[in-house]
Amino acid sequence: MKILKYLVQRGLHGVLVLVGLTIIVFIICQVIPGQPARMALG
Repeated sequence: MKILKYLVQRGLHGVLVLVGLTIIVFIICQVIPGQPARMALG
């Protein structure tokens, strides 16, 4: 049972990290002037 609890906690933390990173990247892409894809390509 301890292993299952550990795996569930790790999974939930992973999901929270992914959601947080997605929100941060979205905000950064909205704040940067111009088109992010063109800026990345140079």
